[in-house]
Amino acid sequence: MCEAYLAGLIAADGHINPKDYSITIYTGDLGRAQTIKNMLEKLTCNKVSIRNHNGAYEVTVTDKKLTLKFSTKYMIPIGRKSEQIILPTTNINKRELLEFIAGYFDGDGSIYRRIHRARDGRIRVYYEVKVKSKSLYFLNQLRNLLASYNIVSRVKVYKNMIPYLVVSRKGDVIRFFRIFKPRFKNL
Repeated sequence: MCEAYLAGLIAADGHINPKDYSITIYTGDLGRAQTIKNMLEKLTCNKVSIRNHNGAYEVTVTDKKLTLKFSTKYMIPIGRKSEQIILPTTNINKRELLEFIAGYFDGDGSIYRRIHRARDGRIRVYYEVKVKSKSLYFLNQLRNLLASYNIVSRVKVYKNMIPYLVVSRKGDVIRFFRIFKPRFKNL
């Protein structure tokens, strides 16, 4: 299901150019760029390239048919998209939806190790999952989906910051990784 995973990556850290139907996915890691390139090569006969530009790797392919598939099946807007992302729930099955979210998390998600010092002096370590998006609609859709898997999350909006969804209970964080299985970010 690398197609659905790639769609999530495009929604998070990618772009579809409306002029030439090129798909570009950005990453800061050459190994990840190569993995993404290999995944795209399985979906197209066209040349997939990697370019280092301003400290980031751009994985690019020009393929009108693939572009239209990502746009219609996974509802990824062509052109500027950051505030228009939605969860593609109508044209895909449950497995593809889980892969889409794994791809999105690998693009715009983070896992943080937090340390909490209690009043009694005990130190507790816990992990927090965050998923960022300028689309509050998408974050609320994701929150509702997580709730259907008994994962408690909250959407946080602060002035001058990109909104994000956060999962912070230990059991919920573990369940998140068991269900969605991101490829690049793990506990």
